[in-house]
Amino acid sequence: MNDVLLPIGSVFKAKEPGGSEESEDAIEYIIIGKRAINPNTMRAWDYIVVPLHEGFKNEYTNFL
Repeated sequence: MNDVLLPIGSVFKAKEPGGSEESEDAIEYIIIGKRAINPNTMRAWDYIVVPLHEGFKNEYTNFL
């Protein structure tokens, strides 16, 4: 079966979560994981991403 998700290590640009619609600033992100499920809540995510030039920090908050 072919995977339809981008591979781990893919880099893309997106607007910052919670940013204004008028903002043209885009941040580069890198995919560090995919198809993640929280076993406590059974909530699922297609991708786990971090800002490219910052990497993983244990102090991120949930944007949703």
